[in-house]
Amino acid sequence: MTERTVHCTFHNVSSDLVDIISSSIGIRTLSKQNNNQLSYSCSLLNARQIRSTLADSLGQYPQIWFSIDYSNQLNNFSSKFDKNFYMIDHIFFGSLYSIEKFFVHNTPLNERNHWKIKIYNKQTLIIESDEENSTIRLSIPLKYLHKEILVIDGENYSEIIFSYNLITIDLRTNNNKKIEKIYGNNPIVKTLNQCTNFLICLSPKIDADLFLDCLQLNYNYKIFYTTIVIQNNIYQWSINDLNWYQTNNTRYAISMLHSLGYVFDDKYLHNDILQNRMIELAEQDENYFYQISVKIFYELKKCHWLNLIEFFNKNHIKIINEHNLLYVSLIHITPTRLLIMPKEKTKGHRAIRYSIFQGINDFCIVYLKPDPPNIYFNDDNNNHMIEYFKQIFQTGIEFAGNCYYLFGASNSQIKDHSFWFIKASSLNEIHQKRQLLGQFDKILNIGTYVARLGLWFSKTDPTDIKFNYCSNENEFNYRVKHGEICIMMIADIERNNYCFTDGNGLVSKGLAKLINEKLNDNQQKNVIIPSAYQIRIAGCKGLIIIDPQSTFDQFYIKIRPSMKKFESNDWTLDICGYSRPTPSRLNNQFIWLLSDLGVSDKTFLRLQQRWFSKKPSRSNYSELINYILLFIIRICNQPNEKQQNYIHLVMIAIFQMFVN
Repeated sequence: MTERTVHCTFHNVSSDLVDIISSSIGIRTLSKQNNNQLSYSCSLLNARQIRSTLADSLGQYPQIWFSIDYSNQLNNFSSKFDKNFYMIDHIFFGSLYSIEKFFVHNTPLNERNHWKIKIYNKQTLIIESDEENSTIRLSIPLKYLHKEILVIDGENYSEIIFSYNLITIDLRTNNNKKIEKIYGNNPIVKTLNQCTNFLICLSPKIDADLFLDCLQLNYNYKIFYTTIVIQNNIYQWSINDLNWYQTNNTRYAISMLHSLGYVFDDKYLHNDILQNRMIELAEQDENYFYQISVKIFYELKKCHWLNLIEFFNKNHIKIINEHNLLYVSLIHITPTRLLIMPKEKTKGHRAIRYSIFQGINDFCIVYLKPDPPNIYFNDDNNNHMIEYFKQIFQTGIEFAGNCYYLFGASNSQIKDHSFWFIKASSLNEIHQKRQLLGQFDKILNIGTYVARLGLWFSKTDPTDIKFNYCSNENEFNYRVKHGEICIMMIADIERNNYCFTDGNGLVSKGLAKLINEKLNDNQQKNVIIPSAYQIRIAGCKGLIIIDPQSTFDQFYIKIRPSMKKFESNDWTLDICGYSRPTPSRLNNQFIWLLSDLGVSDKTFLRLQQRWFSKKPSRSNYSELINYILLFIIRICNQPNEKQQNYIHLVMIAIFQMFVN
């Protein structure tokens, strides 16, 4: 019986290595593919012989990877593996420096023994070490395990290198019989989240093959056999590495890449050519350097062996500058790690624009995120996780050579677990900066304090209109008469302990028009002016509507006591929103209400007729129908069951088109 052939591929083959592979392996029928690949078809036995002699024949070319496509050799090897733990001889954590080198890093787990591995519930890779004093369990969801797996074959063992984007760690000690998740303030979690790859050694080789067959046939992983070099790392990141980058943009970019861990650090620290190229590019064009760093940030997550020198030399990034938007530093904190993300676009808020501070570079926005695949935090009552987040809020976040502390958050931000941090040297300095925003000392309730402070962090559009505060009506009338932009306090309208004007003030017609021009940069005449604005000014919030007694020559706002939340002297107006036309529909409830108010039936019938007159006629569909019918004719020759169902659905759709 003739043995089936399998498709084999040599990867990362430059043109000068084609003849070397042919002569070393003894293959004369290599077919060149795209992306430096050579393909070859042979028997399964021959493919395994090439694999077993790879180190002898091509050991001096560790960049060459070899793969065997088993798709036509389906078997049931994996079923046994799914049910059993397999013992691991040793495990190392580190990063893939390139397609030909793996760096091993020191971790608290280097000295542990008795490791074993299992695929649990067809969803998670479990690696566990059970010793007398403690148990460590590493969990990696298969969806966060990269599909490319590297294998280095020994005489009777295989070393297997995995790439991962997420790992969770559980620990049991003598003091605690229950195994519990540990968080980002634990040294084990810190070091393993700096790593992006791990290497395990399985023996005998039959167990390794069983494991690899399971991953390849059941979970569609790609297995690459290689002679990649394993080497201990000798360099560590230092804050001094930032000193070569002088601007905020470039320092942020390099800090963002550094937050990825050893997958970037190793490539950067071990390659002087890369360092010089990046420093040179940062000095030439900081915006271009930042944009290409963002692209590398995402590409490194997908491909841990990415060649950064080629990336910096060959890629061209189109820089898009969006006016009226700010780019703010963005931090994601999960229960296990801290990531500096590409900057986030925002309209900004009053605190960012407050002249006392140094602008957008003084701020960063921090999101508390659950570890994937969770959408929500599932351990709200977990004291260890709460302590971890609390520690970050108290000690601050260091990046790009600066330290940032919690400053405040709007109400909507708190619901989204996001917060504004500001550059400072201590918590005491943070308190002093909050005092610059207003007088909050008399607010004793913590919830009220956070809400009042949060008024500074609502997303707003600036108008840059500064007001003169008038303490009495005579001063107000005099200044308004002379064309000044003024603001004053007027009384609320209250009856029977109810405030009818709660949170509502007045704006003059002239100022309403000026605000609209500032927001829309529109100087045209006959523009519809919004009749209401939602505002933030000083310590006040609320809605202002046009004062019908005002004129277009007057520029003022009248606020009420119910709008004032705290004392502040920054009388610069910001806008949260304003009234504008929005699409709406009449339903039965609206029609009944309007009818009771005297609207005639003819009005509703006229609106209905107007809608029908604007609805596309059936003739407009003729060209589309002809196209659909032509498509149906083409697939009607010998339709399968799926095509018959599709034709049926199309005919129903056409029928409904005419009926409606």
